[in-house]
Amino acid sequence: MDGNVDEEYETALEIAMGGRMASIVVEDEEVAGVCVDILKSARAGRATFLPLNKIKRAPNNLTPPNINGVIDYAVNLIDFDDQYYDAFFHALGDTLIVEDRMTAQKLIGKYRMVVLDGSLYEKSAAITGGSLAQNRMKFSSSENKELEQAKKKLNDFQDE
Repeated sequence: MDGNVDEEYETALEIAMGGRMASIVVEDEEVAGVCVDILKSARAGRATFLPLNKIKRAPNNLTPPNINGVIDYAVNLIDFDDQYYDAFFHALGDTLIVEDRMTAQKLIGKYRMVVLDGSLYEKSAAITGGSLAQNRMKFSSSENKELEQAKKKLNDFQDE
């Protein structure tokens, strides 16, 4: 399952998804069971599988509150194949992406929100922020940029 995002929303969306970004979307629970069996028999670790046929159906056409500083629901800011809508909603829920801390502070307790800088405001009033780990999971546009930079470095090295 691939999701692409605009660069300005990457950090906020990566934080909004958190560890759920590592979930593996599969067709059904039978495929998930086979995958778990393979992991067990190979002693290859653990993974979380999301069977598309069992994920709770997501609401259609989420419209964000018309409040200054609110950008949109996180799920609306990701470009993906429609068949994965429920999986992305499962990972993001009704998380809002907002422009700044002031907007989040006005709405804290009403919504789960992520500020563009990556600060997370939970409905429970918990606030998480600080510097971001460099090794966190990223959306494909970030990975593509990193791959292009690595290719350029390799070409430069070969030219030398």
